[in-house]
Amino acid sequence: MVVPFIKEEDMKVLSPEWVRGFIEGDGCFSIGVSARNTIKIGYQVSVSFSVGLHIRDLNILHSLKAFFNENGYVVKNSKDGTMEFLLHYG
Repeated sequence: MVVPFIKEEDMKVLSPEWVRGFIEGDGCFSIGVSARNTIKIGYQVSVSFSVGLHIRDLNILHSLKAFFNENGYVVKNSKDGTMEFLLHYG
């Protein structure tokens, strides 16, 4: 039996403080710059944020998505089978 890290009933509404602390420990932020001749300045900047967890903690990822107003995606990582919440701009 797989036991979730946090119970389902505790994940309905996340506090900003909890999210901040959780992201500090498990979040990943990335900035990418790519050459693009179709853009006036010649470069495109993209920003992304992700959190990867074991599938037993899928409820946490869906709660994070809800916290961010349903922006982002919850997907399976093809490399190791973990689940990820992704936000990407750019």
